[in-house]
Amino acid sequence: MPEFGLISVLLAAAHPLVRRALQAAIDNEPDIRIIAEAPDGRSVVRLVHQLCPDVLVLDMAIEDYDALALIADVHRSLPKTRIVAVADHDATPYLFQTMRNGAAGFVPKGTGITPLLTAIRIVAAGDVYLCPPWNEQTLRAHHGAPGIVAGLTALTPREREVLRLLGRGLNCATVAAQLGIGGRTAETLCQSMMRKLNLLSQADLIHYARRVDNSEA
Repeated sequence: MPEFGLISVLLAAAHPLVRRALQAAIDNEPDIRIIAEAPDGRSVVRLVHQLCPDVLVLDMAIEDYDALALIADVHRSLPKTRIVAVADHDATPYLFQTMRNGAAGFVPKGTGITPLLTAIRIVAAGDVYLCPPWNEQTLRAHHGAPGIVAGLTALTPREREVLRLLGRGLNCATVAAQLGIGGRTAETLCQSMMRKLNLLSQADLIHYARRVDNSEA
């Protein structure tokens, strides 16, 4: 959760009119602050590492960088920065790969500013947002929920250690302290497990960890 309740946002869109329209709408929100704008993919990479925003709002039509690859790169290097993808109405085929690559929110263009503001707030709180008609059940039905044994075989020994402690009720910071690793390392391990297990949020990961713990009791 962002410190002091203020959500910092990096706004990335190729078209200046799009950036200005989004900024005008977001500037009226007391709990959201745009800290920088990026007109292309290279600027996104530079600014996201320089500023470490809470949320990256990314127009999938960004220039000079494949948007799906950009999402994966940002998510891999800065897992704490949550990503909201903004795409055309006919971008449904991109939805599943976008979320698999690390986006936490998906909003189609033309739905107004309210869904985007909702997405920013929800992903900043650590959850997943999909604008209707999509929902988390849609993604789970597409990916399939992993069985406990099949899921565990995809994890490294260190990831299994983290999962075991999460299943016993420890939070990420306590897990890091108990294993003698950095908090950022623990977050990265959690994000890696979410990708491997096709889980959409840390709440899903904790639920899965408890299933594992109960099955081994």
